[in-house]
Amino acid sequence: MVGNTIPTDAQQGGAALEIWLNGGDPGDTWATFTSTDPDADGWRWAAINPETGTVVYIR
Repeated sequence: MVGNTIPTDAQQGGAALEIWLNGGDPGDTWATFTSTDPDADGWRWAAINPETGTVVYIR
């Protein structure tokens, strides 16, 4: 993300995280991660789109 520009696929990343956290499969577009140390990392869950480089975090 550059400045205040939000990638257009960020909303899809949020949906992918919601699906994954509810026990579903977010599909092949988004890789999902859980932080091993949320306090140090500053985030608890993340979804990354390796094609666009968009990262969506949930703190």
